[in-house]
Amino acid sequence: ICNQLNERLASTRTLPHVTWLTMCALLEGLDWKNAARWYPRFDGDEGLLSAQYNPFLQYALGVSTWLFTILIQLLVIRIGGVWLGHDCHTFVDACSVANVSVLVMDEPYHGYYIHGKAPSNRGDWCHTDLAKVLHEEDKGIGLSRGLPPDGACQTFEMYLPPEMAVQLPGGMPAHFRSTLCKVYGDVNSLLLSFANMRPEKPSVHQLGQMSLHRCTVQSIVDSMVHAVMRGASEVVRPRKTNWFWGTIPFGGVQTLRQPVFLKDLTGLSWLSSLAYGSGLRVAGVELPIGFEWYVGLLEMLTFQLCWRFQGSIYLGTALAFIVNQVVLGLYAFCGRRQLAYTTMINPVFLVGGTPRAQSLIFGVVALAFFVDEVSRGAG
Repeated sequence: ICNQLNERLASTRTLPHVTWLTMCALLEGLDWKNAARWYPRFDGDEGLLSAQYNPFLQYALGVSTWLFTILIQLLVIRIGGVWLGHDCHTFVDACSVANVSVLVMDEPYHGYYIHGKAPSNRGDWCHTDLAKVLHEEDKGIGLSRGLPPDGACQTFEMYLPPEMAVQLPGGMPAHFRSTLCKVYGDVNSLLLSFANMRPEKPSVHQLGQMSLHRCTVQSIVDSMVHAVMRGASEVVRPRKTNWFWGTIPFGGVQTLRQPVFLKDLTGLSWLSSLAYGSGLRVAGVELPIGFEWYVGLLEMLTFQLCWRFQGSIYLGTALAFIVNQVVLGLYAFCGRRQLAYTTMINPVFLVGGTPRAQSLIFGVVALAFFVDEVSRGAG
């Protein structure tokens, strides 16, 4: 499950190489760029076609073409999702099959929860036994697997009270956040000792301590989840329309006496803490309004500056693509380290998660076109 999450840390709705290759095809291949000149023409007099670019039309044409390519991709994803499903919904299903729940905290008292509970309460069943249990569940045989009694939702947005306490398996109450901070403080000390020991490897006792810390965190989170399940009728609530404005519970988290879990029927709100970012659904099409949108604006600004002052669409698209890969690559690298730290596993077990290597072909092709254009201009 950690590897599945690691692969989605830097994933986005749209594909950057598709976006910028389409921009090249439309602006250069179909000569849309000529619509940005002082005398907008697509064919005709060479004198008119060789007119200088109007900076206002140039900016408007670049932005509108970019938005057009983004919208086309979002529509294709929406239509294809009817038959192929959503990749991030697949991750939620994988959590259920593996019997693993995921807690994502993006603020001290705010986060997202994916309730992954297998039909058999086991994550190591074969396909035949799993299919049998799912078939019985479809007939209403067996207990509900959901966090609330109706079991119709697996993903939630949560707000935790600052003074939240949980009851550990031994019967001892513990402050949720302060206990977690203490555990991770011990983890930091242990990791520091590992670093000071290099090139020697950690001892068996030290590795056992790390495993003990991991079990402690799992026990604390498990106690919190079971407390929520016991009070699901009061804790789990439907999401209201004010979620769009980012409105927190009335009075703020300081006034909460128990957690608040808001149902996320789309199953995608947990992605707002990743590079995927938050989105606004319009007629079933999710428009990016979070991190992905900001990265796209940075790419667009890079492209506009190159096209405006260098006059090359190929160079602009190549640099915009490189900006995308650098930002997402750094995001994936930092996210991978943070994921390994919070789950207390060795980063060597996390594979993937970086932007697609084959996408670099786009940069090579775009730069080749640019070099060819420069050489022809010099000739």
